Amino acid sequence: MPLCADCKRMGCGRCRLAGNGPAALRREASPFAVAHDIPVDFRSHERREPYFPLLCETRRVLLAQPPGYWRSGMLMALATVRFHVTPMFADQARGIRNPRGHTIPLLTNTIRLREDVARGSTAADVQLLLHELAHRCGAVLPEWKLWFPWWFSQEEIYGRRVNAADAISMAMLEHYCRVVRWPD
Repeated sequence: MPLCADCKRMGCGRCRLAGNGPAALRREASPFAVAHDIPVDFRSHERREPYFPLLCETRRVLLAQPPGYWRSGMLMALATVRFHVTPMFADQARGIRNPRGHTIPLLTNTIRLREDVARGSTAADVQLLLHELAHRCGAVLPEWKLWFPWWFSQEEIYGRRVNAADAISMAMLEHYCRVVRWPD
C-alpha cells in the first residue's frame, strides 16, 4: 500500500499514526505536516533510547495544536521531564502487568512508560504519553479513584467523558490527524 511522503522519508513500513486503511489513503495532506519539524538537537542524548521515536511523534502532535495553555505546558513538560522505562510485567510468573504509563503530578518530574509503549509510536502510544504530559500540567481528575480500586471500575476512571487527561490527549490527536478517532 502507498505511504505518505513523511513515512517514506522516515523509513516506516506503514503510516505510524493514521495506518494504511482506506480512510488514510484518501487523505490529501500528511498528518506529519507541521510548521516546524523536530530540531536536530531535540533530546539528542536520548536518540539511542527505545522511546526516542515516541518523543518525536508526540512533539509533532503538540506542534500542530493551536497555541494555548495545554500546548505550551505540555511542550515544556516534554522537554524537561525524565522518562523511566519499566518492564512489561511486575510479576511475570503470576501474569501481573505494570501500568502502561504513570506519573504523580507535582511530586516528581518523572514519567514511567512500560517498555512496549516506550518502543512504539502508534496513535495509542502517543495518546498515552500525551495523557501523562497533561497530568504534568494539572489535568488530574478523576484519577484519585485509583487509590480505591474496590469502589471504582476502570470505566469510572478512564475515558474521554470521564478523565480530563484522556479528553485533552484524544482531542489533540484528532486535531492532528483526521483519521484517528476514539469512541465517546
